Amino acid sequence: RRPAPDPAAPMAMGCPPGGAQIDLNRADRAQLETLSGIGPALADRIIADRSENGPFETPEAVTRVRGIGARSLARFREQVCAGTR
Repeated sequence: RRPAPDPAAPMAMGCPPGGAQIDLNRADRAQLETLSGIGPALADRIIADRSENGPFETPEAVTRVRGIGARSLARFREQVCAGTR
C-alpha cells in the first residue's frame, strides 16, 4: 500500500495541455519577462536556478530563487505552472 499524501505538502502541479500559463520549467527569458514583476535579472536567475538545481516541482518552488518571495510570487502565481520535462 502507498501512504496517503500529506495534506500539508504542496501538490506537484503539471501544466494543463494547451493552457495559457507559462511553464516555469520551459520558459525562455522573453516569456518569463512577461510575468508581473519579473525583469531581465530575475528571468536570468530563474533560468540559472533551473539549470543548477533542476526543475521546479511546484510553482511555489520558484521562491527558492533569490529576489522572489511570497509577495512576488503572488503577483504572477495565476500565470504560471510547473510542468515536467
